[in-house]
Amino acid sequence: MSTITYERLFVFLDSLNFTEVSVNEFERVFSRDNVGVIVAFSMLDDPSPSRLVREADLLSVEYRLIHHGLIGEDGLKEAIRMHNAQDQSN
Repeated sequence: MSTITYERLFVFLDSLNFTEVSVNEFERVFSRDNVGVIVAFSMLDDPSPSRLVREADLLSVEYRLIHHGLIGEDGLKEAIRMHNAQDQSN
């Protein structure tokens, strides 16, 4: 089970220079045009970003980020953990 909230994931995507292009809180969409990557999340059942990320969303984002060389093979959870550790040391 994921221990990452959508809020933490969205902050992480921002740190990778993704831009949120969502039109409402029920469909969250992030784009990184210079790499051609778009990630989207349906929040129809619960728009709260403080809830835990669905495993399917986590795997989908992880695959895209690794495929485009935006994170290492260690995966998304490790990349977010390292990002959080770096933020706390600053």
